[in-house]
Amino acid sequence: MPVGTPPATHPVDTRTTLGSRGEQIAVDHLTGLGFTVLARNHRTRHGEIDAVAYRDRLLVFVEVKTRRVPDAAQGTAASGQATSQDPQSIGWPRRAQRLRARRLALEWLAAGFPGSPPAREIRFDVIMVALAQDGSRVSLQHLEGTL
Repeated sequence: MPVGTPPATHPVDTRTTLGSRGEQIAVDHLTGLGFTVLARNHRTRHGEIDAVAYRDRLLVFVEVKTRRVPDAAQGTAASGQATSQDPQSIGWPRRAQRLRARRLALEWLAAGFPGSPPAREIRFDVIMVALAQDGSRVSLQHLEGTL
């Protein structure tokens, strides 16, 4: 390499990094609520389930939506708590997404994972995570039974 030439850098997939960070925050939130996370990023032929969690015979399929917020918006969010953002503006699941989530859940259930605990109730949740430009958590909103 010639002198003075910077080393080659590989482009960082910021979308993947952002999503992974949001999913980790969501999983930490779920475990803090006493859930056991049974699966993360489970792929089926119809797509991917972000997380499957279990607590007290309740099985929860979770869709995680992560967004980066501009620095100016950080001051408006309560410290790490839910914000009153318009759900449509941050990727609220539309009818087609809700149907897809149910199809993915049916595939997961049909696979019959050995050792899966028995569930009496199934719920579909959305966890919306807002991150600052530096990747720190600005807010988290957990919407239960919304899909």
